[in-house]
Amino acid sequence: MLLTHPGPADAAPRAHARLLRTLPLPYVLVERAPTGIDDPSEHVSTDHAGGAYLALAHLAALGHRDVALVCRQKAAPSRGTAAGFTQGAAALGLRVTARLNWPLIAGHDGFEAVLAAQPPLADAVLAAAVSSGATALVCFGDMEGSALLAAARRAGVSIPGDLALVSCEDRHAATEPIPLTSVAPEKFRLGALGLETLLRRLEEPDAELRHIWLRPRLTVRASCGARAASPS
Repeated sequence: MLLTHPGPADAAPRAHARLLRTLPLPYVLVERAPTGIDDPSEHVSTDHAGGAYLALAHLAALGHRDVALVCRQKAAPSRGTAAGFTQGAAALGLRVTARLNWPLIAGHDGFEAVLAAQPPLADAVLAAAVSSGATALVCFGDMEGSALLAAARRAGVSIPGDLALVSCEDRHAATEPIPLTSVAPEKFRLGALGLETLLRRLEEPDAELRHIWLRPRLTVRASCGARAASPS
């Protein structure tokens, strides 16, 4: 089996990992890394920490020194994004002005519909980022980034003039009124490598275990004040 979401981020991860290891067939985790050094589960995952560093390095190259982070609360990729943001800011000599959580909101209409109907939350998160003194904001993920763009329009905050914005996921970032610069996971490649790893396990049951991390790409658009270079 390929398991693309073996459990919610707030579940007991080690107990869940032990349960997976009792399965009578090979499995590979896709976009969910093992829970600890004792977990032999094979996986192919996005290096979210590395992605956060790419975003910060780009912002630093544009001259930003004061940066803030918004992460989706309890989402598994947020842990890697937050860790990479902290380490990257230290390595690049940036001042972290705020670390903000975007709470998950459940609803029968689906997460996206409920999230889009919460402008007060977006307004509060944007206000906290701006009041912290940040000139640039890294946001996980695209839905939150879209909501923050709308909040900025309501508040008269210029993107990217007053606040540069980089999102993560790159699902619909290019279609926003101000296209979002985004950390873009290699989704197709993740699935292909996951299947390749699973087939290898079937063919070579005693082969060494694979733990594969893929560095995402930074797709530069208008929301950070720098556009992608035109093809030559």
